[in-house]
Amino acid sequence: MEIELIALAFIVIGAIAQTVLQYCAKILQATEPITFDAKYAATLIIAIILTISGALAVFMVWPIPVGLPVAYIIAAAFLAGFAVNVGTNLTLNTYQGIQEKKQGA
Repeated sequence: MEIELIALAFIVIGAIAQTVLQYCAKILQATEPITFDAKYAATLIIAIILTISGALAVFMVWPIPVGLPVAYIIAAAFLAGFAVNVGTNLTLNTYQGIQEKKQGA
């Protein structure tokens, strides 16, 4: 059970890292000071919930093999959290863009 907790922790860390990375990118690209957009916090929470739920379902069907190096598990979990957060952000940004186009038309 210990290895599953490590995996869940690194899933959350991966999702947080992606949010921090996007915020830092916005700061670097901005020409004027910006404030933290609440949608990043919302997508972070959604991504963490989706990834943990998915991971728990996967752990029930396919347990993590005994003897697998911890570095592999950490890398896979980190990337899973990062990827789900990217997908969540892209989906939300696309939806918001479509809504703005509809209102502008």
